[in-house]
Amino acid sequence: HLALIYFQNRDWDKALRSFRRCAEISPEEAEPPLNIGIILAEKGDDAGAAVELARAKALAPDDPSVLAQLALVLSRRGDYAGAVLEAGRALEKDPDNATALNALGASALKTRDLNKALEAGKKAKEQRMRRLKSE
Repeated sequence: HLALIYFQNRDWDKALRSFRRCAEISPEEAEPPLNIGIILAEKGDDAGAAVELARAKALAPDDPSVLAQLALVLSRRGDYAGAVLEAGRALEKDPDNATALNALGASALKTRDLNKALEAGKKAKEQRMRRLKSE
């Protein structure tokens, strides 16, 4: 899949074009809008990323990767309550999702829910330690 090669090489413009073609060919698949959303966020277009991630969520409402990426973008856009909600939904499906833990921690801190922020930070740290031990 050429789009994934561009994505892995961080060639955002080529990856974006390729994933947009994939979205046209397979509009029922959530992966292209998910990846388009991630690329747009990487390029600093959080508004565009939010639109694409909402499209991915409509296609795959229970996918923890989609929910976590949406939470991250919502947090970056200042929608902390929305980010906490989506991160929580992602963590219900995948309790070790690092992106969701980061979005939850940052957003909970912004909403002054210190217990939730500390809990997310603790889980993220434990996850990093497990990953380091396995390397």
